[in-house]
Amino acid sequence: MVNTLKPIQQRYNELINSEELDAILDLGAEKANKVAAKMVKKAERAMGLGR
Repeated sequence: MVNTLKPIQQRYNELINSEELDAILDLGAEKANKVAAKMVKKAERAMGLGR
């Protein structure tokens, strides 16, 4: 069992400490913020709070 999981564990450790993962997460956060901002503006307008 240990021998089966060892390569998976090694790959996980490589990815979890990589700059590539940080870049992917940053890009995802940026996209999510854009979507969320649009939704907040839409909700504000629906409640009569928008300009």
